[in-house]
Amino acid sequence: MNEISVIDLLKTKLALVDRDCEGEAQALINEFHGQVRYDGAQLRVPPFQEVANVWLRAIYCKEQRFNAEIAHIFEASNSFLPADRMEEAKKVIARYFEEERYLGRLERFVEGVHRKAASYGIPFDPRLYRLDLATAAFTAGVKNGSRRGLAAVSAELTLYARSDKPNSAGRFAWLSEVIELKPNFMGLGLNLNALLKKAWGARNRTRPNK
Repeated sequence: MNEISVIDLLKTKLALVDRDCEGEAQALINEFHGQVRYDGAQLRVPPFQEVANVWLRAIYCKEQRFNAEIAHIFEASNSFLPADRMEEAKKVIARYFEEERYLGRLERFVEGVHRKAASYGIPFDPRLYRLDLATAAFTAGVKNGSRRGLAAVSAELTLYARSDKPNSAGRFAWLSEVIELKPNFMGLGLNLNALLKKAWGARNRTRPNK
């Protein structure tokens, strides 16, 4: 599989994961919206911290599933990315962990609560439900979760980076002379003659002249 095909596949798979994580989160949010009601005495609302945690778990969902998809794509295709393609892929990933995608969600949920309260003809005072604490915790959680998620997924992607340095393979090319495949129980063996030659050559190079 060529580099462009791998990037296109990665974009498609990550978009599907994002859709799934967001869909699962939205289903729970819809349930919380349904819990907002007036019981004749007071307005019943779900704990705002629990609502906020739904979106924090969505960020973590993307982190975990992105890593799984990346590993599957590159291992199944036996592919690696050069530096320029790696940067392109990281930019794609970064978009899913932008804080702005999440920070306004709790506020929009609260706006929905205001509208529901208005439909009952009663006021809604967020201070009675300690919305300030939930908002502060949610903001911190989004910032921390987004940074952690981006770092973790970027690290996973970097495992499949292809080095373009011309000498990177040559540094250990001598290992192919020493380690050879043999039909033994471990599947490989040592060429002792080659190993001794390497060791003797290194000894002679480091021996001081008399």
